[in-house]
Amino acid sequence: MACELLSNRATSGIDFFDSYTTQIDDSVQILIDENNIFTEFSIEEFKDIRNRMIEAILATDMSFHFKSSSILKGKMDYLEIKDGKRVGSLIKNNNFFNDQQEIINFIVHTADISHSVKEWTISERWSNSIYQEFFKQGDKEKTLKLPVS
Repeated sequence: MACELLSNRATSGIDFFDSYTTQIDDSVQILIDENNIFTEFSIEEFKDIRNRMIEAILATDMSFHFKSSSILKGKMDYLEIKDGKRVGSLIKNNNFFNDQQEIINFIVHTADISHSVKEWTISERWSNSIYQEFFKQGDKEKTLKLPVS
């Protein structure tokens, strides 16, 4: 089912944020080709998973960094999470899906920016990769006549 959705994404009504979702769809296609982990999911469940992946990747945008950090810190203070205790309380409320997504977003964002604490040779390689990605994205946005982000 997931394969059908990907191959028909232009007509499926979920072809949004195209410049961002191409990476997701490429990753999902690899997962499907290698060992289809999506076999047991319905189209709706697959859409939910894909949307979560898209949101997590979009949350890596540094323009959201301070807002996301502030929200998480506020929740941790409110829920009295300290020294690794009471962490489960972050997702034990009526807003389970949204809280879960916020945590996923923050974890992916943290992983995305963590290269700067690695040893220099690793950090430099990641920094160069990021620069290449930014320029490639800018070139694609120009080609699509979109504002360069």
